[in-house]
Amino acid sequence: MCWHPADEGSAGCHTRTHVRRWCARPYILGLWAAVEETFTYPAAGVLGLRIHGTVAPAGPQTVVYHVFDVNDGLVTRITGYADRAQALDAAFPGVATGRGPEDRWR
Repeated sequence: MCWHPADEGSAGCHTRTHVRRWCARPYILGLWAAVEETFTYPAAGVLGLRIHGTVAPAGPQTVVYHVFDVNDGLVTRITGYADRAQALDAAFPGVATGRGPEDRWR
């Protein structure tokens, strides 16, 4: 499994220990997250998290999205996005909606 947090470059985390260590950092700083929304697709799931706390990146409008790629019932990659539309496009690429990309997820 490989996990790439939003805005962290391409290095990411490659083991459960790496992911747990990365997730502990914000908690130590007093940040916490609440589930804002979820989406499920045949080969991926999207989790939107609103970030709360008194230090950056917390703010009333701070929501981050994580796309969980699934293969044979197992999560194979987790990628973080700061933008909802990018996360949804990554989770379910090639959707032919007949609308422009700016309207696809409204």
